[in-house]
Amino acid sequence: MFERVLPAAAMVAALPLITTTALAGGCVHEECYAKVRAPDVYRTVLEPVAVRPARTEVVTTPAVYGAIARQVEVVPARAWHSVAPAVYGTVEREVVVKPGGWRWQRSVDRHGRETMCKVYVAPETRTVTATVLVEPARRITHVTPAVYREEYRTVLLKPAETHRLYHPAVFTYRSRDVLVRRGGWRWERTW
Repeated sequence: MFERVLPAAAMVAALPLITTTALAGGCVHEECYAKVRAPDVYRTVLEPVAVRPARTEVVTTPAVYGAIARQVEVVPARAWHSVAPAVYGTVEREVVVKPGGWRWQRSVDRHGRETMCKVYVAPETRTVTATVLVEPARRITHVTPAVYREEYRTVLLKPAETHRLYHPAVFTYRSRDVLVRRGGWRWERTW
């Protein structure tokens, strides 16, 4: 913007000349200026706009459990004893009551003669029944095995965990016209 400071007397003297020449469409002096309207000057600016604000998320991972199987004795093993009685049997055997062998036997025949003959006499036996021990009494040990069952126990494999996740803000940009210089009036040189 151009400004010129002139003495007041010179301005008053030049006023009729500027007015008449300006109305005539020309300038009689070497330098002439016209007052013109200057427009406003804008500039396009990108400014960030938050689409989603920053946030912190708490994420909890649950604990992980497992099962362990083991054998548990429900009924313990036990041993008990019994006695098996003796076993007896009946045995028959021949017993000699009179032994046999050769003997002299005296005989008288019908004429009255006496004779001695050597005669074999069979032994005299008798069947005798006897009770004999077949198997003696004995002690028997009986064993009842233990009874087991599977038992499951829950164990912690991995404890629960808490994590904090930071999510930064999400921005987008929008354009906006910003006034850089306000327009107005200014003096512009004319020829």
